[in-house]
Amino acid sequence: KIERERLEQEMAKLKFNYEFSKAALNKVEKELAEKKQQEQNRHRGISHR
Repeated sequence: KIERERLEQEMAKLKFNYEFSKAALNKVEKELAEKKQQEQNRHRGISHR
């Protein structure tokens, strides 16, 4: 029984870390996409001149 409780605690911890990492990853991916978009817009602006 103790072993099962230990595993459940471990699973809860891993799930929390997973959700936290997923949220952080989404945030970084969004920022990166925005930066790429800005760079593309900047390059387009240069080619117009």
